[in-house]
Amino acid sequence: MRTIETLILQLYNFRLATINFNSLSRTYFNGIDMGFVYADVIVHGIKGSKILKMLIDTGSTYVVLDPETISELGLIETPYKVKITLADRRASEAKLYIGEVEVRKRRGPVFIAELNTPMPLLGVHALETLGFKVNPKTGELEEISPEGGYILYNI
Repeated sequence: MRTIETLILQLYNFRLATINFNSLSRTYFNGIDMGFVYADVIVHGIKGSKILKMLIDTGSTYVVLDPETISELGLIETPYKVKITLADRRASEAKLYIGEVEVRKRRGPVFIAELNTPMPLLGVHALETLGFKVNPKTGELEEISPEGGYILYNI
């Protein structure tokens, strides 16, 4: 049994290391302790809304929710399935839905992948839609653009 696993990657001359001490996991970016970044996210669907604590995953393209939450909120199913690569590098396929998310009173449309996951994920497209980024030094969400980055017109 391994008690300490270390993975070091070189990516665009930045050093990223993930160190697991038994079940405790920390991420370091250029020597800075990143930890995990979470956000309280309101997910809006046809049947209702729900506040979820989501792990912000900048390695994920989509918001990821389990089938029960998708059904409960009445998210809009698209005819599409997407191929995804999981964190352990396994390939999978997921149904794609449309919904809205809200973080810090910023609201916008997102694609949601259906996947049995222990923690809901907030992916990079949602962050960009809402005008946020994760600051690697502080581990906090920062506003980088006006709300939404999209415009909806009533015609």
